[in-house]
Amino acid sequence: MYLINHKGYEVQACCIFLDDVDQFRMRWPSNSKIKVNGNDVKTEGRLGPGGLRDGVLISTYLDEGSNDISFTASPNGIFRLGIRLVKPRTIQEVCSIICNKQDGELLNDATARVIRCVTGGAATLDAAQRELEVLADSAAVDLRCPISGGRMKIASRFRSCIHMACFDLESFLGLAKTTKKWKCPICLQNYSWEDIIIDPYFHHVIRTIEQSGADTAEIKIRADGSWFPSNEASTSRTNSITCDDLSSPQRTPTNHGASLDDPLILSDSD
Repeated sequence: MYLINHKGYEVQACCIFLDDVDQFRMRWPSNSKIKVNGNDVKTEGRLGPGGLRDGVLISTYLDEGSNDISFTASPNGIFRLGIRLVKPRTIQEVCSIICNKQDGELLNDATARVIRCVTGGAATLDAAQRELEVLADSAAVDLRCPISGGRMKIASRFRSCIHMACFDLESFLGLAKTTKKWKCPICLQNYSWEDIIIDPYFHHVIRTIEQSGADTAEIKIRADGSWFPSNEASTSRTNSITCDDLSSPQRTPTNHGASLDDPLILSDSD
């Protein structure tokens, strides 16, 4: 109870459907009801198909020591109920956590991935094979977030996604807060929030454009990884990328008083 009363933690009841096609999604069976120490738990929405897609906070019903928790439902399939300690965090706190990750993608790896996307994998071929490839001079890439429609401020992606396109981190977290899903808005694959990383290649691109004061929202990327604004001639300027160009968004490293391994829920205090 100390963590709940003094450290901002909550206890959450959560339920998943074992055969759900959407990994990590919270899902409740029909006629779900939860009691804690004999008290019916009030929820913000109906528990069951088409109802609440989030966990249920039960901290206010708990007592010091042992507690009795009961769950009844009419399941159509195999469900699992779990009780977990969670740390509600604001969107700004989650942004800070993600921006200060120590296991993000290296710039060299990100650049190689971008080159593979631009060339269709030609970056893996030797020089003789590349001469046989018929490739476009460059590939156009939109820097606008698919969620907000504005130019991204913090270009992010899920670690396992193989596409080039990114999304703005804060815009995505705002969407996830509403939908209760960690789904890539580009390829629609489901992941966990721990899989989100800053894209170092496009972070550099956007930072360079911001420093120049330009309003560029689209660039073209050459097969060697260099780029230029789409509204400029390809020979007018070349922007190459090296490891020295990379720096993380300027945020104060902090874990906000808890382990980053704690289960995370987005709070309503934004």
